[in-house]
Amino acid sequence: MSAILLASQVSKSFGGIKALDNVSVELQKGELLGLIGPNGAGKSTLFEIICGSLKLDSGAIYFQSKDITRLSPFKRSRLGIKRTFQKLELFQGLNVMEHLLIASRANKPKPPLISDLLGLTKIKPFEIARAIEIAELVGLGKKELYSAVGSLSLGHARLVELARALAGEPKVLLLDEPSSGLDQNETEKIVEVLFKIQKEQGISTILVEHDLGLIKRVSQRIYVLDAGKVIAVGAPDEVFSDPLVRKAYMGELSGV
Repeated sequence: MSAILLASQVSKSFGGIKALDNVSVELQKGELLGLIGPNGAGKSTLFEIICGSLKLDSGAIYFQSKDITRLSPFKRSRLGIKRTFQKLELFQGLNVMEHLLIASRANKPKPPLISDLLGLTKIKPFEIARAIEIAELVGLGKKELYSAVGSLSLGHARLVELARALAGEPKVLLLDEPSSGLDQNETEKIVEVLFKIQKEQGISTILVEHDLGLIKRVSQRIYVLDAGKVIAVGAPDEVFSDPLVRKAYMGELSGV
């Protein structure tokens, strides 16, 4: 495998607090990579830096071997780095189909934004077909497709956010706590979708999760952050048996 994304020796401080201290994370092409750590470990900060929402103090971000450290979040997204959010970022009054069409069109070289806003753009049959295909991939049916997202359950809303990210044709997918707030059945659906995406799409993915059982099941490799530093990296069984990791989680790994 070859690396598609590399965060190299990244450091970031907020006042006197060092959120990230010389952190390097490498995502291989086609890999599903887990990123875990206790609260305050630096996971969200690293995500924001990879997306470009936060500027790093030192280090660099490489995408497909090119330095993108100075690129805006918009330009990184257009290159193929897409994400979901722990706190849902959906338009409550729009339906699922509209979310997928917007995401798809925003990814085009010249998004027809003005004509879309004026209602002058006709929706093409292939756009509808592609939206239905993505919805089916994540387990959303026709009933949900034309429902306002504000009327959906949290589990379905999280699937909508994942589908929207996929509609943008990602090369790298950053998933921030996709199972947050879900019950066991909804979490199992997320697991099923993640396996399906890997098998059918082969998208390189970094998954941040507090559900350690989920991380162990779906990840090919795992990075562990604690107090802004990488304390372990490797296969799931190897990582979860590491004394430093077990110490960082203070007994939370029982049964994992």
